[in-house]
Amino acid sequence: MKRLVILLVLLVLLGGGGFAAWTYGMPIYEKMQAEKAAQKPEPVYVSLTPLVVPVIENNRVTHHLTLAISVEVAGASGDAKLREAMPRVIDAFTTELYGLMSLEFVREGGVELPLVKQRLILVGERELGPEVVTDVLIEAVDRIKGQRDLQS
Repeated sequence: MKRLVILLVLLVLLGGGGFAAWTYGMPIYEKMQAEKAAQKPEPVYVSLTPLVVPVIENNRVTHHLTLAISVEVAGASGDAKLREAMPRVIDAFTTELYGLMSLEFVREGGVELPLVKQRLILVGERELGPEVVTDVLIEAVDRIKGQRDLQS
């Protein structure tokens, strides 16, 4: 009988503790989540200089793509990182676009494929670190025909 009373008292204490944690802990948890969401930096958009990418088919430059790209970075610190590493990022973007344009399904599908944006975001993460580049916006694409032979 004594053990049953002790067990009952322990269950009442656990139930009261659980109720108190639920009642008083939830507002604190919600407040912490709101503060965490408020700490997320405002996105900053940085326009890059237009990127010119040659498209080569059968050892010939068939056309040049000129892309106007804006990069969305996380806050002022991301903006500073991007501006500090701008030449390296532009080189990495141009190299990635050059490689992507050598793939036939990308040439035929167009430059605004989700694959192109995804690859540029990955390149930005590789160059600047995680959670700096949040999105890439391809603003304009211009195709200029070219007929230069690469073998001569």
